[in-house]
Amino acid sequence: AFPDATGKVEHPLGMRLWILSDVRADLDPAFSLPDPLPDFDALLVAGGICTGLEASLGWLAAALGGRQGRRPVVMVPGNLEYWSEIPLVEALAKGRRRAVELGIHLLSDETVRLKGPDGRGVHVVGATLWTDWALPGTGRASWARAQARHCWTDAKGIDTDGGRPWGPHDASGAHARSRAFIEDVLASVVV
Repeated sequence: AFPDATGKVEHPLGMRLWILSDVRADLDPAFSLPDPLPDFDALLVAGGICTGLEASLGWLAAALGGRQGRRPVVMVPGNLEYWSEIPLVEALAKGRRRAVELGIHLLSDETVRLKGPDGRGVHVVGATLWTDWALPGTGRASWARAQARHCWTDAKGIDTDGGRPWGPHDASGAHARSRAFIEDVLASVVV
């Protein structure tokens, strides 16, 4: 965006989004967000903040320290947010409660409408889009899942609500649900 003759900057989409992802603040206690914060109308956080969802939400709220003011903060958890002693479903439920307390929109197969400074809205569709293991083609997905059973490190420390470790078939099922949700949301958009 460039200033017009009066010096006013017009943003073509009407909204400035600040995007954070994979900061791994849990590995560097000295890591902090910039001060002052950059110019933005909404902060979108795409996971990878800390080990554990509640820890990620807590770190984010503390790092912002209220400096975001009334600007919305939206977070979509990544696999790292589910690395904990708590089963994934329970971690998400606890995370949703904590996000409400902190004023953060936590999206997991959900949407939120953000109102831009010009009054127009932006819809954010959020899902932890796990892999469907079909990158080499759908015919090779079962082979990929079988290989992942032995060496998939992104699922380490994630448990199902039955206490069983999160596996490739769990990710594939979650992918199908999230993909269906995203497709349904996009199909419902009226232009």
